[in-house]
Order: sequence, then C-alpha cells, then structure tokens
Amino acid sequence: MMQPQPTKLMPNPRRRASTLLVNRYVRVVDELEGVIRQSGAWQLGPLIECVLHDDFLECPTREEAEEKREAAIQALRTRYRAEVEAPALASLSKLKASRRSSTGALRREPVAFSGAVDDGAYYAEVLDGIDLHLSQLDDAPGVTSLALGISWPPGHHLRTRPSPAFIAGCDEFLLVLYVGTYRPCLPQPGFYLVYNAWANSVAIAPPLSCGRVNFWSHCNIGGGVAVLNVTPNGCYVLAELLLRKREDDDPSSSHKAATLFMWCRGDSYFRADMVFPAAGTALCWVDLLNGVLVCNHIDRLATNIKDACLVFHFIPLPPKCDVKQPGTLRGQPEQYRSMCPMGNGDTFKFVSMVGYSEDGPVDKAVLTTWTLKKALSMDNWEWVEDAASFCIRDLWDDPIYKNELKLQPLMPNFPVICTRPDGVIYLSVTDYEYKHGQEGLELQPTGFYQLSLDMLTGRLSSAIKLPCDENGIVPHPRIFSSDFGSYLDKVTS
Repeated sequence: MMQPQPTKLMPNPRRRASTLLVNRYVRVVDELEGVIRQSGAWQLGPLIECVLHDDFLECPTREEAEEKREAAIQALRTRYRAEVEAPALASLSKLKASRRSSTGALRREPVAFSGAVDDGAYYAEVLDGIDLHLSQLDDAPGVTSLALGISWPPGHHLRTRPSPAFIAGCDEFLLVLYVGTYRPCLPQPGFYLVYNAWANSVAIAPPLSCGRVNFWSHCNIGGGVAVLNVTPNGCYVLAELLLRKREDDDPSSSHKAATLFMWCRGDSYFRADMVFPAAGTALCWVDLLNGVLVCNHIDRLATNIKDACLVFHFIPLPPKCDVKQPGTLRGQPEQYRSMCPMGNGDTFKFVSMVGYSEDGPVDKAVLTTWTLKKALSMDNWEWVEDAASFCIRDLWDDPIYKNELKLQPLMPNFPVICTRPDGVIYLSVTDYEYKHGQEGLELQPTGFYQLSLDMLTGRLSSAIKLPCDENGIVPHPRIFSSDFGSYLDKVTS
C-alpha cells in the first residue's frame, strides 16, 4: 500500500452528470518516432533488412560474413543516431517545452518518494518523458480513450521494450495505470502512474520492491492495483492485494495470518476479477464466481488515525449465483457478469447473464440484476433481486438493433453497469463474417458495437459502432464505467 504526499487544496471542479465508458487499454504514442516521420528522414529498418539479406559472398567463411554483417548493422545504427535521432530529439525537446508552457498543460507532481540513492532522479526523468491526454472523450455508449505519449531518449531502457499502458483502477477524479510490463511478483520494467483529472496532473509511483514481493514469496490474485481517494485535497492510496506463499516471510507483518482461504468457503478458489473503491473508506475485490472481499477503514490507516486497523469481511454472491470452478477452468467471468458501487458507495449492483456459460440455447439467456445493501457492514448486508430482467432473445427484435444496426442475432457480452442513471446496462456485441485467411475461410470480427439497454423499459436507448484505429483495425476494447468525466470539461486539446 502506497500513500503520496497531500497536494494543495483544489477548488470545486466543474462536473458533468453523465457516466463515461472508459477503455482500459491506453494507446502508447512514440513522439520521437512521430517527429522522425514528419521530418521525412531516412528510415533505418529497410537498410537493416538489406544487410540481413546480403550473403557477403566476398567473405571466405560464414564467421567472417556474420562479423561483417554485425559491423554493417552497428555502423547503420550509429549513423542513424547522429543524423536522424539526435536532430529529432532536439526538435522534440523544443516542442515539449512550448507545449508545457501553455495554459492548461498537464502538470507533473514532484517525485516525493525515497528509495535507492538515484531513484528520485531516475523517476523524475521517466516522468519527464511522458504525456497523458484524452485522445477521445465521448458520452456513453461512446467510449472514452486515453493516449500516453512517450519521449524518452534513444537508448533508454523503457524504449527498448514494449511499453503497454493499462488503466487498472479509478476513484472519482483519479485513474491509476500500469505503465510497462511490470506487475507485482514479476520483475519487469514499469511503474504506476496516477492521473488526476481534476488537477490535470500526473504522479509516478515505483513498483513494489522485488526484495519484499516476488514470485517466490507471493502470488497475484488478479484485480490489479486499486486507488482510493481518502481526503478532499486529493491525497490517495494505492493498494495491491497479494497472497503470501510462505508464512515465514516477514514474521513481523501484521497481515501474516490473513489469507483469502479464511475469508471464503474452503471449497472455493478466490480470484479477483475486478476491484473498486467504496464510500471513500473501503476497497472491494470481486470474484465474479464467488463473492466480494471488502477491506474497510483504509482511509483511517492512510491518514494516520491512532489505533487504526484494516477490517476485512467476505460477502458471497446471491443465492444460486456462485459457481464452483477450479482456478484453471474459471474462464473469463467478465464476459457475462459485472459489479460496481452505486450512490454513496454502500450499495453495490451485480449483473449476470443467466445461462450464458451453460449448455442451454443462447436465446434463453436472461440478463438479471441484484442490489447489495449495506455492503460495508460485516453483519447487516443483504442481497435483493431487482424486479426487472431482460431476455437476450428480445434484443434481436429491438428496433435499434434490427433496423438501425442491421445486425444478425449475436450474443452480447461484457455487461457494464451504469452508475447514473440507475437501471442502464451497457453491452458489447461483436459482429463476425467469414474471410479468407492463412488457413482458408476464417471467422473474423468485423465490428464492435456498444449498446445501451434500459432495464426498466426492456429497450435499447442508444447504440454505437466503435471506430477503427489509424491502421484500419477494429480494436476490442476493455471497458469500465466511471464518473471521472464529472471533473472534466468536454472540450479537449
């Protein structure tokens, strides 16, 4: 669990009432490569390809040919750095300086943690080489996307490996991302990045120390890093929930006796499919086949209240909703189930496509929702099945689906619960057609659609076909609902 220094008190933000659907996948843009392309400079790749295909027949032995090939490639790279990358980096530095001096520019929080001697300088350099912005902002059922611009210099180790970015958690105006291939227990390059939509700022947090958390000591239960906003001035906590493999690790730890097997049934395997904050005091890890693990009073611990301690309790899913599956056979429950907090955060909504993962007819599947009341209470929580339900067969006859989208009968998946207004469920639909591939005719996706279903009326209220990217590819998004757009103006630069 990590806690940054408090920031200055911010004024009340301008809010938007609608919920946003946000794509967890963040597009990474190499700004240095973009400057090089715009300059029209010569490209390194084609020349290296020519060298790789050269047989070097003048060399008497294969070893000499390989040495000459390696020398030629190294000479090309040296020339490329001097003639192309160095001027492009100088131009990019001027562009960044101009962009960051403008009104409304993204602000970078000072690196406020300590570790190794050079950690602060290293992460300050890493933070200086990134820019995060909304590449697309749209009201639901449209999908909001973020883009991460990277401008690290040539030779920087984060440039030499893929640098994926993924939104793992959200609370109010805060988003937390994994950047790079780092995940807990995996010693890969990367870090946490926190985006404050209210202050238009980013802050960096280092990965967990491999000396304390590694493959041999812990295992990840999924869900990802969570963020909890604990004070009005933007002080927050980042938290990862892990399973300890060996009891003799860190015997002074207060969490030594806490294992997930104590919090759920002995015949179950807990695997977090999602994690979300609740009521500004708790974090909830959700196993969509078993139930919810609630960790309360995190705000007290984070704000150094005397004698504060974490309180855990487990809430099973509604009757007949739990599924007993070994961890390796559980599939992807997010395809047909979801959960999120509602209102003040003490009430949760759970949605499930009953019959989706069973062997029965697809058109018999029914979308059903439940409400969990007093979720933060250890003893007084209660599940209530909502009156409205929806048969998937009725979707195919809906006027929007049938007449406007003109889609064939397809099984929707990945339900997402809308927090405002209540009673709206967003569904994803993937259209397919047979196309010629490497092995003959192959069933390939041709479009992704996002549908807005009003459970109270049993009708679609809107629908949208997601656009292609700049390469003409239709990416499959991974979507969650968020109110962080309430703290943004709709106009983006």
